[in-house]
Amino acid sequence: NPPVVRSIKQCPPASTAFTGRKDILLKLEEYFTSTSLSIGQKVFVLYGLGGAGKTQIARKFIEQNQSGPASLR
Repeated sequence: NPPVVRSIKQCPPASTAFTGRKDILLKLEEYFTSTSLSIGQKVFVLYGLGGAGKTQIARKFIEQNQSGPASLR
């Protein structure tokens, strides 16, 4: 298995204008904490036009879950 990266230093800075997206953040949390899915690494694809906020969503999810369950670290 590849090493687990525990830093978001390579991401663009967090946007001060980030709001909402609770539905997507909840889907991410449910997906990564679900025990009904396969064991091992999980992949969740965020897709959309450039500038739509994909990186900011991923960054927010990481920030909210860095100290959460071991399955998210």
